[in-house]
Amino acid sequence: MARLVKRNRSGNWYFRKRIPADVQPILAKLPKERWPCCWYKTGIILISTGTADKNLARTSQLDIASDVERQFKALREGPKPLTP
Repeated sequence: MARLVKRNRSGNWYFRKRIPADVQPILAKLPKERWPCCWYKTGIILISTGTADKNLARTSQLDIASDVERQFKALREGPKPLTP
């Protein structure tokens, strides 16, 4: 489940979500350069919403969550072959 958290060093709200267990082995096979931004080996996704206002952060959370779910889906489906 995703949630909003505040870090000690920043006044901004952050989107936090655990990487699902079925996606973690797929990520482990990828080189670190190919990992999505703000995804960590500890199995956590931590993305800044860019605002200190919690109401604005909640609206940003929906956009971030949909992007993260899209990336999960792409990782699960694997690479697609190029067509000529």
